Amino acid sequence: MEVIGERSLELELTGELEKKTILVRVGKPEEEPDGSWITPYEIHGPGPGEVIRHVAYGIDALQALGCALFILPSELESFRPRGRLTHNGGEDLRIGFPTEGVTTDE
Repeated sequence: MEVIGERSLELELTGELEKKTILVRVGKPEEEPDGSWITPYEIHGPGPGEVIRHVAYGIDALQALGCALFILPSELESFRPRGRLTHNGGEDLRIGFPTEGVTTDE
């Protein structure tokens, strides 16, 4: 996987003082032999060897990339029962598409 973006998150495990790192990596979209596209992504941590690897599908590279960014926040929700997941101390992980406070220039 050729990484085109990554984000480091912190997981404060319930009952523990030390924070664990969760590393999110998104790969470059790749065309499949049938003409469809995939975007690979990985979530590393919090434990050594803990890696989630998946791909998002699309009809072109842009859609596959957008789908990966759309799916990642849901994938990261699986860590919440283990503790508090943050980015730079805040719970807004800033992955995916913003839903509030969005403005556009017309």
